[in-house]
Amino acid sequence: MEQFYGDQCQYEKISIKIQLNSTSMTLVACVIQYYDIDNIIYDLIIRHQQVYRSLPIIFRYNHEQQVAPILALLKLYDITYQAQYHILYIQQNQTMINITSTISANNECPYALTLLSNTDNHSILTLFQYHQICQQWRNRSIDNLNCFHDHDYLCICDLDNYRAECFGYDHFLDQCQLCLSGGHCLKGDIQNKYDFVCLCPRCYSGDRCQFNNELLGFTLDSLIIRDTFNVQLIYVFIVFVLFIIGTLNNFCSFITFKRPKPRKVGVTHILLSSRQIFNNIYYSCKIISYLLSVSTRANYWLTSLVTMERLAIIIWPTLTTFKTPKVALTLSSLTFIIISGMHVHELFYYTVIDQSLCVVNYAHPTVSIYDRANVLIHYLVPFCIQTITITVLIILTAKSRVRGQINQTTFRETFKRQLKTQKESRGFECVVFEEEPH
Repeated sequence: MEQFYGDQCQYEKISIKIQLNSTSMTLVACVIQYYDIDNIIYDLIIRHQQVYRSLPIIFRYNHEQQVAPILALLKLYDITYQAQYHILYIQQNQTMINITSTISANNECPYALTLLSNTDNHSILTLFQYHQICQQWRNRSIDNLNCFHDHDYLCICDLDNYRAECFGYDHFLDQCQLCLSGGHCLKGDIQNKYDFVCLCPRCYSGDRCQFNNELLGFTLDSLIIRDTFNVQLIYVFIVFVLFIIGTLNNFCSFITFKRPKPRKVGVTHILLSSRQIFNNIYYSCKIISYLLSVSTRANYWLTSLVTMERLAIIIWPTLTTFKTPKVALTLSSLTFIIISGMHVHELFYYTVIDQSLCVVNYAHPTVSIYDRANVLIHYLVPFCIQTITITVLIILTAKSRVRGQINQTTFRETFKRQLKTQKESRGFECVVFEEEPH
């Protein structure tokens, strides 16, 4: 029962209800904190806190004590993540609280230095000078100033604004370090480690800011995270079907290129090397993500090498350098080494969050920029190589066929036939272009 507590639920909780008058404010989150006061060391003792992504109309809390907390403090966060402090109530020895409050300048607690005159020496500011803040406002005949704060204290003026009562206050009780990608973390219930919200920077989303929506950064997970469960099942089924088809295709290719006769050709070793990486995946977030990135992009480069080798054979038909397996293995090894080195940063920035989801956490903008540039290079350069080499290959082949034919077939007709013959190579260009992250 939420209304009771104790070993046998024998005690009834103190009910606290705070209703806010309708107000329009631009904020990204708010935290309400309930405090008691330690009259010996003059510190604020946190009893409970709640976090919200928007400003609710009603705050409710059931307190497991005989009396309600003395003070309720509301912290409002704007888009700059700067907190604005408001005291909602100060009441002692209450067994129930049911009030209506407003958010206004009368209950706001501004920063202490903004309330001092320009003649004050801020460098020697002491708690004794805080009494002057209350007195200055009293002399100006302005509405009572209830409170103000600095880095260490929350101060409350007495009823006649003659003196300030300052209490030790921890401004970081609602702060946490659970968000990724530089997101700002706000803690709710201090007893519940899962009660928090993440205020994500621009182009990031998710419970932990784990999804990157920037150019060349978003993934399938970030696209379907907001869809309904049934739509997500459809996406998962499509991915599963593609995975089965790809597995069968890779298995057949592996069996084909393992045969002795095809391995006498250098191209076979390049194609075979592009498949070997999939046999070395460990059950680890960092390793799997790293190997998937390396293997996928290495495959694009290796396929580009195959196309370049075909073009070299046509241009220099008597040259045997490109036909030897040793050269093919050397090029394949160098390709994997270079690409592995260019993606080594992924080993450091991939992590696993509580939902067992493997995500990337680029905390530094420089690394994020490098990653996007790296992705662009490994997709755009192979695409350009494929486009140029295949176009030149088709043109040279068409010219050779025209010269060797007896009948008067035009170059245009021969060129069209070669385009149809090489359409599988053109298809790979489309695959590289379509798989490029947007």
